[in-house]
Amino acid sequence: MGHFLKHSLLSFTVKLAIICNVAYMMVGMFMFFKWFTLPDFIANFMALLGLLMSPIVNVCCLLAFIVNKLTKRGIKLPKWQIISIILTSIIQFIAFIQ
Repeated sequence: MGHFLKHSLLSFTVKLAIICNVAYMMVGMFMFFKWFTLPDFIANFMALLGLLMSPIVNVCCLLAFIVNKLTKRGIKLPKWQIISIILTSIIQFIAFIQ
């Protein structure tokens, strides 16, 4: 039962990270392209999800990936989810440094 709970929690966190990463990319488009406009309440929600939650959830997912690799747990996730989280984390890190 414990393994199932860890797998479902990690699966939920990865899905949440992907949603937050999409919001992060949308906020980037909103900030850099003036023609890309959204209603204020949607833009505020996207900014909260993308700029605040995305880095936190990505770090949690990356730590979970590292722990799973080090402990050699058998939790399987699709490769595209792992790659998208890693790439978005790199983009966020570069944006944070600048």
